[in-house]
Amino acid sequence: SGFDFNLSFALFAIGHLVGLSVGIAMLIGAIIGWGWGVPHYSLLGDMSASVADLANGTWSHKVRFVGAGAIGVSAIWTLAKLVKPVISGLTSAMAASKVRKAGNADSLPRTERDIPIGIVGLITLA
Repeated sequence: SGFDFNLSFALFAIGHLVGLSVGIAMLIGAIIGWGWGVPHYSLLGDMSASVADLANGTWSHKVRFVGAGAIGVSAIWTLAKLVKPVISGLTSAMAASKVRKAGNADSLPRTERDIPIGIVGLITLA
């Protein structure tokens, strides 16, 4: 039938690691890939091959790259969304560092008594 429903512990482990919402997104992506992508791109392929070879070739050489592109776009999107919180956190850490260097560390709220930003930078580079 062309479908492989073998269960593996690796798939269960990946599902546990990524969570339910990501697992559902992966399932929807697979359904779109096999339900729309393979038939659509198979029409553009070599019709002299067998149906199974045509579908597998289309999956391997066309549809997987569409999925990889979607993953790449989502990664860039996520990084773009993280820029503002990271800059906000660094700004807050530098402001707390200035207060600490001025000798007013006791006036900082408990939530702002972090590891000095210079040490965080050194650990990040290491």
